[in-house]
Amino acid sequence: MTNIAVVPVDGLHNLAGQSELFTSAVTRAGGTLSDAKDCEGLIWATANDPDGLRAILHVNPGIRWVQLPYAGIEPYLHGAYSTMYVM
Repeated sequence: MTNIAVVPVDGLHNLAGQSELFTSAVTRAGGTLSDAKDCEGLIWATANDPDGLRAILHVNPGIRWVQLPYAGIEPYLHGAYSTMYVM
């Protein structure tokens, strides 16, 4: 099974209840929910915090993939993302 974290789980930046939808999808698909420090995949459940994602990736180098909450990656293409990660 793949360990997957859904971040952030709650708070103002969360997409109006989307974290529950994402966590449910992970478990229905056979994945295991975990903390970011133990995960292989990360579902980023906020639309407007590229710096927050950068911070999570910086302290959790074991994360192999990230699912953004939408198709556009432009907000995430500046700075370190363009050289540190394959998109």
